[in-house]
Amino acid sequence: MIVLLRPLLSLCLLQRSRDEHELHLRYLEVRKDVKKFLNNALMNVVSLTEAQPTLEDIEYDEFFPDIMALLNPDLEDAEWERLEAIALTTFPHAVEEWRNSCAMQLSDYVPDDVMSSDDASDVERLAALNLATTVFSCTSCRLDEIRKHDHYPYVVAHVHLYHPNRCRGVWSPADLEFNGRGRDIIADLVRISGLNPATATCQDMDIRDARIVCGACYEDGPYNASAMTWWRCVEHIEQEHGGTVSLDDWFALEAEEEARVRELAPRRSLAGCGGWEGCRLCGTILSDWEAVLSHFLEDHPTENADAVPDVGSDVVYIDPYIQQHEPRNVWLCILDGDTDALECWKRGSGRPGDEC
Repeated sequence: MIVLLRPLLSLCLLQRSRDEHELHLRYLEVRKDVKKFLNNALMNVVSLTEAQPTLEDIEYDEFFPDIMALLNPDLEDAEWERLEAIALTTFPHAVEEWRNSCAMQLSDYVPDDVMSSDDASDVERLAALNLATTVFSCTSCRLDEIRKHDHYPYVVAHVHLYHPNRCRGVWSPADLEFNGRGRDIIADLVRISGLNPATATCQDMDIRDARIVCGACYEDGPYNASAMTWWRCVEHIEQEHGGTVSLDDWFALEAEEEARVRELAPRRSLAGCGGWEGCRLCGTILSDWEAVLSHFLEDHPTENADAVPDVGSDVVYIDPYIQQHEPRNVWLCILDGDTDALECWKRGSGRPGDEC
C-alpha cells in the first residue's frame, strides 16, 4: 500500500508545482499590465516634478491598496475595469501620503541643530526640510555642486532619477547626505538678503528677490562685478570661485538700484507659484486656474455649466520651479550709466569690462 502511495504523492506534488508555476506566470503577466497602467494612466494624474512611486514602492508600502487589488490574476475584465477606475480616483491622495512618508525618512538626515526640537513633530520636520538652507547632495553622483533640485521636495526624486544603470527598487534616501557647505553658503545669502536663515524658505528668498554683488569681484573693480539673484550667486560661487569664497564683503543693492536691475532682468515667476501642464482633452497649455476654468467653459462645455474640471483627468498641477530660468546678471557699470555696456549686455555678448 505504501509503495502505491509514493507515486501518487509524487504526482500530486508535481501537479501542485505546475499549478504554482502557472499561477506565477499569470501573476507576472498581470504585473506587466499594472505597470503599464501605472506609467500610462496613473502617472498622468500626479505632479510630474516630484518623486513618483515605482511598482516596487507600491508593492512594498501600505499606501496603495487599490492598486494592489489589481494584482489579482483571477480578476474578470469587468472587475478589473471597476478597480481601475477606483485606483485612478484614489491614486493622487495615495501618492501624497507616500511622498509625505518619504519626507519623514529624508528629515532624519537633517542635523539636529536645524530642527526646532529633539522630538520635532511632522509639521516641524517638514518646515526644516523646506528651509532654503536645507540642501542635500548625492554620494553616488560625486558632484559637489549646489543645485535647485537638491532642495526638498525635488530631491526626493533624485535617488530615482540619477541611477540610470541601477535597477529601480523601493525608494530610499540612503544615497543622500546633508550638504553642510551648501547650508553655510545659502545661510550667508539669506542674511545678505535681510532674511532669517532659521525661517526663510526658497520661496521667501525669491519673493524678496534681492540682487546681490560678489565682494571679491567688486574689489577687482565695479566693471568686474554684477548684480545677481541668490541662485545666480550660488552658480557664481561654484563656477568662478571653485565653490569656496568668503561672503563677508558681499552686499545687496540699495532699493533704487535693485528696482532698476529688476526692471532690466525681471523674475518671470515666483518659486512655489504653479502652472498647469495643460488640458488633457486638447493639449492647450494653461497658465493658472482662472485660465483652466475659462478654457473648459469655452472650449469643452458640458451640460452642467457649474461643473469644475477634474484635477488629474482634465488638468495636472505642476511646479515650474526647477524649469524656471533665473534672471540674468546685470553688470554694475550699467547702473553707472554706461550705455555701451548696456547695449552689449542686451545683445548678450561679452563680460563686464570687455570691449564689445
